[in-house]
Amino acid sequence: MGGMNETPSVHQRIVAVIGDMPALGKTQRNEQQKFMYRGHDDVMNALTPLLAKHGIHVVPDVVERIVGQRQTRSGGIMYEVNLHVRFRFYGSGGDFVEASGWGEGTDSGDKATNKAMTMAFKYVIAQVFALTTSETADADATTPEETVPAGITPAQLAEIAELVPALASLRGVTVEEANKAIGDVAAMSEKDAGALIAKLRRAKANLEGSAGEPRAAASGSGDAQGEPSGEAPSSPAEQSPFKAPTAPRGSKAAA
Repeated sequence: MGGMNETPSVHQRIVAVIGDMPALGKTQRNEQQKFMYRGHDDVMNALTPLLAKHGIHVVPDVVERIVGQRQTRSGGIMYEVNLHVRFRFYGSGGDFVEASGWGEGTDSGDKATNKAMTMAFKYVIAQVFALTTSETADADATTPEETVPAGITPAQLAEIAELVPALASLRGVTVEEANKAIGDVAAMSEKDAGALIAKLRRAKANLEGSAGEPRAAASGSGDAQGEPSGEAPSSPAEQSPFKAPTAPRGSKAAA
């Protein structure tokens, strides 16, 4: 049997790579945020020959993938991918060590996953091979456009357009009055539109369920109608679930 020096462990190989690794300066510049950074290609150009020299190869395994998208202020879509990736560093004898990390990538096309994988690898090898790195992720060499919450969807617009006339009819108000009370639906976020739809559905179901039930007289305590004592029944418009946006300070209500 040969001695241990004849077949170095993967740990010994990694230490040897660290010893041979040259200093890497930050030679690339993010023009949008005005800072210098060390690019992924710079790291790999220096590291790959050393991995081959010392008999190390790396195998990635995606543990978790989280995807999402955001609407940019200009109306476009920015895709976001977050990857949790586990990397195995194998020695030529088959022994290995594992290290894992997260990478984030954003792109308006189909490159978000590639960017996330690159960033996960970049930061894992920076830790394993003790590379000094404090720069922003390579995927941010160009800063993505600022995003805002996703806007109302076509399906939500269609459902609101169907619910509003039906509920307006049940309330005894015109569609124009209902739409005015709701405000600018097209400017709503997806979340706000969802909340409005839920409210419209509930109001429509309640009114349809109570249709045909006799109304108590307006006089008296009003308990038969479930209204607080001493309060007169409100008009159909006042009972409407449509809530108009808060009027600016100084504005006057119509007489």
